[in-house]
Amino acid sequence: MKKREFRENLFKLLYSLDNYNEEEYKEQIAYFLEEENVNEKDGAFITEKLGKIAEKIEDIDDIIQNKSIGWDISRIARTDLAALRIGIYEITMDDDVSVKVAINEAVNLAAAYGTDKSAGFVNGILAAVAKDDSIPKVEKNDRVKDADKEAESEA
Repeated sequence: MKKREFRENLFKLLYSLDNYNEEEYKEQIAYFLEEENVNEKDGAFITEKLGKIAEKIEDIDDIIQNKSIGWDISRIARTDLAALRIGIYEITMDDDVSVKVAINEAVNLAAAYGTDKSAGFVNGILAAVAKDDSIPKVEKNDRVKDADKEAESEA
């Protein structure tokens, strides 16, 4: 499964997170993966990352609330919220995704599934998170660092 397809499936599952209790949600994940014909290996990877995001959802939502000045998190469109949750997780807690890729992919999800203003909204919040040194961020692994350096030298 390509990384973009992986993120899109993760996005769809994360979008529905608030609709179910924990047991129902586990059933929905299994149903979704079966309906989307996701193989066992990719399904395990999606489920693992989804679990990591869900585990940190309160911390992620606190960051969203602090950066979405003038917006209560309950008023943010669920599509935008799902894209933000993935982006913030990848920026702050995932050592295997560069900040630029995390922002770009979250913005693409917001543009594809949200409103005309979703991409700009998501981009603004994620850029603010990326620039804010007071928000703890995991150190990216060497592969990601090397790729970032190569991209910068080509620009």
